[in-house]
Amino acid sequence: MASIEPYETAKGRRYMVRYRKPDRKSTMRRGFRTKREAQMFLNTVEVSKLEGLYVDPTAGRRTVANLGAHWLASQAHVKASSKKVYETALRVHVLPEFGGLSVADVKRAHVRDWVAGMTDRDKPLAARTVRRAHFVLQAILELAVDDKLIARNPARGIKTLPSIRHRKNVYLTYEQVERVAAAADHHHLIGHRGKYGFVIYIAAYMGLRWSEIATLRPDDVDLEEKRVRIRAEVSKNSQERSVGY
Repeated sequence: MASIEPYETAKGRRYMVRYRKPDRKSTMRRGFRTKREAQMFLNTVEVSKLEGLYVDPTAGRRTVANLGAHWLASQAHVKASSKKVYETALRVHVLPEFGGLSVADVKRAHVRDWVAGMTDRDKPLAARTVRRAHFVLQAILELAVDDKLIARNPARGIKTLPSIRHRKNVYLTYEQVERVAAAADHHHLIGHRGKYGFVIYIAAYMGLRWSEIATLRPDDVDLEEKRVRIRAEVSKNSQERSVGY
């Protein structure tokens, strides 16, 4: 059963709350100045237990650095290049600001100030860099929510993140593609004895990524059917596909 008990300190009477956690273990919280404050805390605890939202106050002591390392290790499903980007954002932007804090001590105002600090400077960071750093922090704290270390994610819903401005794409005309391909052939015939205009045509008309183009082998190209095979190990979605040209 929960209870509220007074006790005396050098600064006067204080109140403690004794209650049971969902695992039935007893715990207590001290330092309430009035019985009303203690009762309000106890009411909040009981409601959170009924709604399945209870968070042990001691659970949030795990640091952002500790949980961040765990989160990064769990990103085995992402590509190595993406994981490297996350690791850089964590090391360069997140850990210097939040690494030593327990997840329970990360406050929403702190997150807002951190985001503002990356954009309000003589040389503001690029919007994509700021948003990526925020994404990593938010993902780490979301893991803390999932593990019931904290009740809410203070990094979620930040409205002051900078917008990414997308540059207008510029496309070559057919005539320009022909001239670039011819120049590539001419250059490499002189220097390397190869015909590289074919690569220009693939890049211009087939929509392949550079890693897919650079790893093409002769048997991937079917001249009769006019199709190119993209092998699963280099494909963006790890599935083999065939593209016409």
